[in-house]
Amino acid sequence: MSIQIANAKIAKAIAEHSIHIDLSCLGLLEIPDNLRQANWLQRLNVSSNNIKSLPTWLHEFTDLEVLDARSNSISILPSEIYGMNSLKQLHFRFNKLTEVDEELSSLPNLTYLNIADNNISRLHAGMFRIPHLNIDNNPVIDPPVEVYSRGYEATKNYFMERTNGTEKLYESKLLIVGEPGAGKTTLLNLLLDENYDSFFTDSSTKGIKIEPYYFETSDGTKFRVNIWDFGGQEIYHTTHQFFLTKRSLYVLLSDNRAENTDFNYWLSSIELLSDESPLLLLQNEKSERKHRINNVGMQERFGILRNTFSFNLKLDKKSLSSFKRAIQHQIGELPHIGTELPKIWVVIRKELEEKSKTVPYITDWEYLEICRNYGMEEKERAWFLSDYFHDLGVLLHFKDNVVLKRWIILKPDWGTEAVYRVLDNRKVIDSNGYFSKADLAEIWREEKYRDMHDELISLMMKFELCYRIEDSNNFIAAQLLQVAKPVYRWSELDNITFKYTYEFMPKGILTRFIVRMNDYIENQKNAWRDGVVLYREGTWAEVIETYGKNEIRIRIRGDNKKEFLAIILDSIDKINLSYSNLKVQKLIPCTCNKCRQKGEPHYFEFNYLRECLRNDVNTERCHVSFDLIKIRPLIDDVLGAAFNKRGGGIKVFVSSHSDDAEESLHFIKHLKALEKSEKLTISDMYTVPAGVNEKIVIRERLDTSDVIISLISANYFNSETSCNEMTKALDRTETKSCLYIPVIIKDCDWRSLPISEIRPVLYNGNGLVRAGTGIDEAMVDAVSQVKMAIREFRLGDDVLGIEAKID
Repeated sequence: MSIQIANAKIAKAIAEHSIHIDLSCLGLLEIPDNLRQANWLQRLNVSSNNIKSLPTWLHEFTDLEVLDARSNSISILPSEIYGMNSLKQLHFRFNKLTEVDEELSSLPNLTYLNIADNNISRLHAGMFRIPHLNIDNNPVIDPPVEVYSRGYEATKNYFMERTNGTEKLYESKLLIVGEPGAGKTTLLNLLLDENYDSFFTDSSTKGIKIEPYYFETSDGTKFRVNIWDFGGQEIYHTTHQFFLTKRSLYVLLSDNRAENTDFNYWLSSIELLSDESPLLLLQNEKSERKHRINNVGMQERFGILRNTFSFNLKLDKKSLSSFKRAIQHQIGELPHIGTELPKIWVVIRKELEEKSKTVPYITDWEYLEICRNYGMEEKERAWFLSDYFHDLGVLLHFKDNVVLKRWIILKPDWGTEAVYRVLDNRKVIDSNGYFSKADLAEIWREEKYRDMHDELISLMMKFELCYRIEDSNNFIAAQLLQVAKPVYRWSELDNITFKYTYEFMPKGILTRFIVRMNDYIENQKNAWRDGVVLYREGTWAEVIETYGKNEIRIRIRGDNKKEFLAIILDSIDKINLSYSNLKVQKLIPCTCNKCRQKGEPHYFEFNYLRECLRNDVNTERCHVSFDLIKIRPLIDDVLGAAFNKRGGGIKVFVSSHSDDAEESLHFIKHLKALEKSEKLTISDMYTVPAGVNEKIVIRERLDTSDVIISLISANYFNSETSCNEMTKALDRTETKSCLYIPVIIKDCDWRSLPISEIRPVLYNGNGLVRAGTGIDEAMVDAVSQVKMAIREFRLGDDVLGIEAKID
């Protein structure tokens, strides 16, 4: 039937000499040959079919300007397409392309190329000559994933830097993990020196220890391996996840004598956080004791497990040498080994490494000066490089934090050691995680931490290890909260419940949630290590993690249950999405009469219910009462009707700085002209009702708005509060839970901010408010750009900021 429809459309186009034909969504396996007769076409749409290849005769369409082949199964482009000089737009998103020849960028009129969501592993410098290019969501290994993951501008900058020469990278990370006392530090020392005298027991690592390890292959290639020795104590596990990186080699070390290694936990953690990096398992046969494990079964379950070894680290030198060769082989097989990096990056890296031998950190200006000394004059280039070094684990630089952005931490273990000194402090432990600035002055009294206390506490808060008790200089480390659940009253009447279940549950989800939601903790006594009671506007929420069951349960009572549940779910969803491969289900309780009366109702999988609605299935059967339940009322009854925004109202929050009030209110006035036509509900800092907590209201608007607009100026990015609002918005764009639009309200150095990765709203390339320009003209132009972005967002496009589209 579909081919008949296509043939009818083609016949009509030929008869009418049409310049456009739409053959989309017909289930076509190939482009029909009779289309060849319409070689005068200017626009051809064959999207959303099952086409596997494009016909070679397509080059006969010498007037073709737009080819839309999105959502097909095309794996290779015919060479003839590279000679179609009239092409202006090529749409190949959601295909199976493995490569795109650089020759494509030579097409003289091509201004738009979309190759997102394919299987492309290598990009080319020439692509970036195309004005509008979308390369998102490809398994790219060149440029390095640390560059590619930063987005279009970072990738473009990488290729620009390579024009001045390259140098191959033979460097990687080796991460040693396992239970405390397994011998991780001994292994590190033996890798560095096989003659290391380990007669005396090595002390347990506090946090993380980092050492360089060098080796040379038979062909003369010199490798550098940065060995990270992770402390095994459970208190460290939450922080470790920030450093368990991709494109690394892992060694899991177990102690045969102790027999206390939870292999499933460690292998699952590494599999979750490392993106399929290879792993070697070493059983340390202390006291010559052997312990059998199911190697074959583990390798079948965990594809990352390359090999297992079992020997006594301290006594068996022959097996140790064999193990070192296995490490060297696996390092050499890592996909990024041999990547050609810009030579200037390598030179700056060596300079920073030399600097780290004398100081653990430098200021951002010292870093910029080092870059300038090697010819990297522009700040934007230097910040791209610091991003790359940060992701690689060479240094720590948090540009989105108003305190930490001014410092480049050259020795990551300097920062982590300081953090763990707090978590290991006996007074802090005995106080269930409570500590004050006076306590920190004692804990960090050494010279190397002096004058950096504010930065270090910001680092702990960045890692979501602690939170500040409101209006005080006191803090709570959530990992050290009391273990026992406190006694409190809870009415079972008219509760809403919700549940998350995990195939594997990494440690620390609930404590990170407590840190994020600390503004809603009315009574600090009602926060413990596995749960918390929150309060908002006459509504209470109980959130409890059951680690053994791999689940988080939520129940809510009070006046505004649905609104509060939406805020809680948004926070947990963002934490879940920070793990790239986490398998989790959101469960919504059945509301039939029988389930309402049961202590444990039947739960439906939320995403399954949404798929039912998308496919016009409107009921689902309860597994307790066997009643047919209407899906949409069920979802609305628990979550409210706002879970699907398409076609509905859009909530917009405008974030700005009080010193820019005049300009901000002028922009908001123009924006409000869209409220009726675009179905917008617009809020801002100037509309917070009197007598309420402004901080909490703004936070809720940041958590629940569909669109967040930041009015950027120097005042804005020099304010800790404003930067935190920007960071919140950027976090939500990463989870695709909102549209973020930065608007440059006044000229400033916005390219040094994280928003440089999102195309901001400008007026003629400048800020909206500028001497000699008409402010109303600039505001109208900016609001027009915002309107276009919101319309695309409403249609369901994955938009992060203003992305030029020419469809």
